[in-house]
Amino acid sequence: MYFTPKIKTIKNKSYQLTKQGFTLIELLITILILSILLTVGIPSFISSFDKKRLITATEQVYGHLQQARIESITRSNDVNVTFAGSGSTTWEYGYTEGNVACAPGISSPTGANACIVIIADGDGDNTQDSDKVLKRFDGADFTDVTMTFDLTNDPQITFSPLRGLADKGTITFKSGLEEKLQIEVSPLGMIKVCAPGSAVGMYSADSCNEPEAE
Repeated sequence: MYFTPKIKTIKNKSYQLTKQGFTLIELLITILILSILLTVGIPSFISSFDKKRLITATEQVYGHLQQARIESITRSNDVNVTFAGSGSTTWEYGYTEGNVACAPGISSPTGANACIVIIADGDGDNTQDSDKVLKRFDGADFTDVTMTFDLTNDPQITFSPLRGLADKGTITFKSGLEEKLQIEVSPLGMIKVCAPGSAVGMYSADSCNEPEAE
C-alpha cells in the first residue's frame, strides 16, 4: 500500500496580482490632452523657428555690411556691396573693392566680375588667382525669408573710405509668417537693424521710427 501525501496550497491574497489596463474613458482623456498640447505647442514652435530664421538672415547681412564698411576704411578705397533678387527668397549679395558693381551670382573667385577682395599671400604679386577671396553670400539657408531692397544707388551700396560714408538704403526682410525686420544704412555710413512693425526678438516694435544718434 502506497501513501500519497497531500500538498495543501496556501493562498495568500497579498501575493495575488491584479492585471489592469486603460479604460476607454482614460484613453480618450489622454488623447484629448495630447491634442490640446499639440494644438497650442506646434504653432508656438513654428513661430519661434520662423523668427529665428528671420533674425539670423538679417544679422548675417548686417554683419557683412559692417565688414564692407571696415574694408573700405582699412583699404582707403571704395567698397561696393551689390544685391540681387529683390522681392524673392532667392536673394544674394556680395562686395568688392572699387566703385563698381560685382555679380553675386558668380560662385568662383576667378569668374569675370566676381565679388572678391584681394588679400596678399606674401609672394609680392597680388594679381594671382590665389590672392582673390570670394565675398559672395545668399539666402539659401533661410527658407521663406524674402529680401526687398530700396537703395539710392540701386542695386548697390558703396562705402567710402572717408569715415565710411555710404549710399543711403533700406533692406527689408520678411519671414514666411509675415514678420519683418529692416536694415537701414544712412549717408553717414551708420548701419542699424530695426523692426518696422511688431517686435521681433530683441528688436522692439516700430524701432525704425526712432531717431538714430550720429
